[in-house]
Amino acid sequence: MLVDLHIHTTASDGTLTPTEAVRQAKAKGFEVIAITDHDTTDGLEEALQAGRELGVRVIPGIEITSGVLCEAHILAYGVDPSNPLLKKLLEDMRKTRLLRMEKIVAILRAYNTEITPEEVLAEANGAPVSRMHIARVMVDKGFVPSIDLAFRRYLGPMGAAYVDAPRLWTASVLRSIRKCGGVPVLAHPYQLDRDEDGLVRWLKRMKSNGLVGLECYHSGCSPEQAQWLRQVADAMLFLPTGGSDFHGANRPGVRMGQGLSRWRDRENTLDRLTRAMNFMRTEGCLALDRTIYFD
Repeated sequence: MLVDLHIHTTASDGTLTPTEAVRQAKAKGFEVIAITDHDTTDGLEEALQAGRELGVRVIPGIEITSGVLCEAHILAYGVDPSNPLLKKLLEDMRKTRLLRMEKIVAILRAYNTEITPEEVLAEANGAPVSRMHIARVMVDKGFVPSIDLAFRRYLGPMGAAYVDAPRLWTASVLRSIRKCGGVPVLAHPYQLDRDEDGLVRWLKRMKSNGLVGLECYHSGCSPEQAQWLRQVADAMLFLPTGGSDFHGANRPGVRMGQGLSRWRDRENTLDRLTRAMNFMRTEGCLALDRTIYFD
């Protein structure tokens, strides 16, 4: 069974529409995918409809950026886009993204890189605005030859126009996801700015705040890293998941399903995730202080 639980579309910073992403999954033989756009659920309805038509199971998800002291991305599976708490959370995050974009554009002017907020918003086309949209405008206008260079020179953490985004505490995001009936899973753990001992200590704290799963298999993980993460997940009773972090042409080096070949028990994981989503939909608000085990 081919499964990929971390896919982005044009609803955030991917280059395939939700329907196109499902079609590509079908063409490549995937039976189950999760659409997990950054800080938005706007692509879920379209993806779910395409999944029904094409015979691909689409798990509704979202990737939420969190962490005041250490940036962490939390995947939330089984979310309901109509949930009022979730809608308020995402609207607030959309506003902070807009303010960040305006600050970056202002800094870029000092480097003779004249782009406007309106151009970036047009590039985003209704999606939550991101640095990727700024980079694409910069490339289109000829200020840099590639998106990679735009990030290295200007938009990345060491770039001349980098602006850190205001973020919520990860513990708060985890609890909000649980209140919304979602199943929170830490995305690409090795991208946290922590060594392995520090990561384990952090995971213990986040588990007490509602973290359910750990993305052990990812396109950016080496085999050794994936093996270590799986050992940690099993030892700490986390749900071990896997996702490529596919973005289409915006990340040409990452294909759908990449990094997931060592995920041997994906069917068991899907069964446990399905039970977790069903549980959270019915009892999530009543179980904020309970550790969930789905063995």
